[in-house]
Amino acid sequence: MQITSAAELLSAYTKGERNFSGVDLSGANLEDAELSEADFSGADFSGANLSYADLRYANFSEAILVGTDLSGAILTSAKAIGSDFSNADLSDANLRNANLRNANLSGTDLSYADTNGAIGI
Repeated sequence: MQITSAAELLSAYTKGERNFSGVDLSGANLEDAELSEADFSGADFSGANLSYADLRYANFSEAILVGTDLSGAILTSAKAIGSDFSNADLSDANLRNANLRNANLSGTDLSYADTNGAIGI
């Protein structure tokens, strides 16, 4: 199944799918979405809206999140090794125990983010 829209992603997630590696959802609106434990490794979320999304334990390794709005998102224990968060908005995000080793955080807004226990920040 090829995911091409936010609606398709949410539908597949609701049906129990968790492997969304390599998906291209650049510019998608997933504000307030429940997507914990999903695998988004290698995915492209450039310019997407993931504000206030529940992304606990999600895997964003090698994902592209350039300019993505992740303000207020819950990324507790998420894995984002080698991801590109350049110019992303992570203000007020919960990054407790997240692994951002080798992630590109240039220009990223981390104001008021909870980075307690996070790796790579």
